[in-house]
Amino acid sequence: MSALRRLVRHAWPLPWTTVGLALDHDTLAALRAHERIHVQQYERWGPLFVPAYLGSSLLQWLRGQDPYRSNWFEREAFGDA
Repeated sequence: MSALRRLVRHAWPLPWTTVGLALDHDTLAALRAHERIHVQQYERWGPLFVPAYLGSSLLQWLRGQDPYRSNWFEREAFGDA
């Protein structure tokens, strides 16, 4: 495992960065469907996507929920919505 991969996995428990870039081909293949959902969300929401995404995270955090996993946009991308 490369030093970069170890560093990222230690700093962020998921094997990819917050912008959907994978550290290796296998990880990229596994995340492709998830990221395509985010592309579709952006196509629907346009410039409001980023504020809506952040607003959903903030709302979940204020509710005591996980701001990432409980975020409406992530739930849809993970197939939980």
